[in-house]
Amino acid sequence: MSDDKLDALLSAPLPAIENRGFSTRVLSAAFARREWQAGLELFCLLAAEGVILAFLPLTPLDNTIDTVTRDLGNSLPVAMAALAIVLSLSLARMVAD
Repeated sequence: MSDDKLDALLSAPLPAIENRGFSTRVLSAAFARREWQAGLELFCLLAAEGVILAFLPLTPLDNTIDTVTRDLGNSLPVAMAALAIVLSLSLARMVAD
């Protein structure tokens, strides 16, 4: 085969290939697999949480949560920090709009 013939064959455009739904099938399978993996991950996290809560003594934890929330609820610095966050978010939304 001569160089001219080879150049002509390589420079000629290729015919279009029919799709026949291959891309749709591949993408739907990929999305289904991703959803299945996300569901499995959520199930594993919830199962691990259930096992941890089954063996965790909740009474000392409950007392600690009660003390911390009571102290934080009556704290002026925490209230001012929450106000600063709310005002910052409001300003950011106003600027964005």
